[in-house]
Amino acid sequence: MTSMASTEMSYMTASLISDKSSVTKTSKVKLTLSDDDLNDMADETEFLMFELTNGAIVEDIPVNKNNENGSTVTVAYLSIYGYDEDGNEYVLNYTGTDRTLVFFETGDDTGTFELTVFDLSTLNITDDIAEIKFVWEDLSGPSFESVDVTLTLSVVKATLSVDRDTIPLSRHGPKITITVVDPAADTTWGKDTVTVTITLHNATDDIIRGPYNVPLTETDLRSGEFEGTWTLPAGDAVPNLIGGYLKVTYGDLSKEISFTLHDASVSVNTTSVAYGEAVKVTITDPDWNLDVNAEDEIELNINDTTGTPIKAVETGPNTGVFEAVFTVAYDSEEGYVMVEPGDCITVEYSDNTPTYTTPDMSDWPDAITFSYDICVKTFDASLELSPAEVGP
Repeated sequence: MTSMASTEMSYMTASLISDKSSVTKTSKVKLTLSDDDLNDMADETEFLMFELTNGAIVEDIPVNKNNENGSTVTVAYLSIYGYDEDGNEYVLNYTGTDRTLVFFETGDDTGTFELTVFDLSTLNITDDIAEIKFVWEDLSGPSFESVDVTLTLSVVKATLSVDRDTIPLSRHGPKITITVVDPAADTTWGKDTVTVTITLHNATDDIIRGPYNVPLTETDLRSGEFEGTWTLPAGDAVPNLIGGYLKVTYGDLSKEISFTLHDASVSVNTTSVAYGEAVKVTITDPDWNLDVNAEDEIELNINDTTGTPIKAVETGPNTGVFEAVFTVAYDSEEGYVMVEPGDCITVEYSDNTPTYTTPDMSDWPDAITFSYDICVKTFDASLELSPAEVGP
């Protein structure tokens, strides 16, 4: 009698995981499948592929693999289901363009396959769905075991923020930076855009200017955060907006930013200088605080012999205080103001949105001008000889 040895086939249990456990309707997830039974070509990086067509139910979608002999075999069925809070199951439809998706093996002989991106926005996920389940029915073993991964669907509400609570009613171009966080608006593979609307209102809520449509650009790929800036046009800073506000609207979200007017003040550290001495001019005018995130600049008119304006720089972001420092000299050099001996120079600053303006004025009144004369000291010269007498 001849005895026959028997060999039993062993099968591995597959596993399926996602890089996210909590998602939104527009999330993009990475799926990782581990199944050594599908690793039958140790010296090659293998792949698994399946096709999705627009409008098709994502249930029992064949997942195919190319064998070493070039034939194609179905190794699994992929299904995606939705579940509501009560556990009721819903089949989902694919709403994207027809495409082939691929699980690529992470390397030769690993038995681990990754689908780098699956876009949930291509599924008809309704508002009553609380969970999404990917089901992998493994056909490589005798029992057709299924593995799955469940994702919790979270509702992320959009937010709207602006970088300032008030804005000067200034004709110099004050600006705001607007930020929208809305993961649902991240709908493409690139940087998406959203649009906010800006309107300018008077004290009785009437719209005086606008609407302006302002595009915001996504700060990074898949970030869901959008940012942009808007500058108040000089011609739209009109007196009848005094006591009013600027309104930013995104969907059902809105922010109101009050218009403000401020008195200006100017001071100088001296009105009499000698050559080589510095003059410091300080201007306090929040109406020139155009950008709360930067140090703004003002040009001062100085009637020296060159006629070159002097820049006053804000002492820090969002301070509304500006300083200019210059040195009086006889010769023109950078950073110096050229003045003849005994002459004076005039430093002028004009506040062209004075606070005595009223909303019923059709135009801005005359500016308030601050003027300081700074004079160059003169000195009598003397000459002494020593000794007073000299001779042979």
